[in-house]
Amino acid sequence: VGLSSGYNNDTGSFNTYIGQNAAYYQTSGQTNTATGYWALYGVPGGSNTGTDNTAYGASAGRGITSGNRNTALGRQAMFQNTLPGITGNDNIAIGYSAGNNITTGSNNLIIGSNASAPIATGNDQMNIKNLLFGTGMNGALASPAGYIGIGTSTPNNKLEISSGTTTASGASGLRFTSLTSSSATTTYNGLQLSVN
Repeated sequence: VGLSSGYNNDTGSFNTYIGQNAAYYQTSGQTNTATGYWALYGVPGGSNTGTDNTAYGASAGRGITSGNRNTALGRQAMFQNTLPGITGNDNIAIGYSAGNNITTGSNNLIIGSNASAPIATGNDQMNIKNLLFGTGMNGALASPAGYIGIGTSTPNNKLEISSGTTTASGASGLRFTSLTSSSATTTYNGLQLSVN
């Protein structure tokens, strides 16, 4: 539905295209859903054979070429429009222009307006509103892996907090509101948590 939607589709099947130029360059991909003006448009000269992709919003998923099982929600989410386009798989981008720097990266979760993957070619990354980050996230419930960073896109431990460069020197970036300097102290196994 829409002027030139699915224009170059020659062997693809079970696709749904709604909107002008939706999935314009897609050729043989299957079970794709594109809703919106230029959604899942593709890249001229790219392979444009992706399968099981979902794009909702104007120009959402425009850059997906041979990538599979990607989800782009929001105007210009996953917009990468230079060759080879987005060839990575299983990425999720939610928000205006979210994840539009992804190229070959896979299994990334990007949420928030203008939020990008920390590394365009990286895998198993997370970025929520350019504040909460994750790396090495393999999604395995039985054996979870990965690191979470608050204020840092390159965490090196299960949880790493960066107070940033605008806070006072020596500030940890962590605060327990009800734990004050007048709170009673108790030592367990010789370890203490001190606060200001």
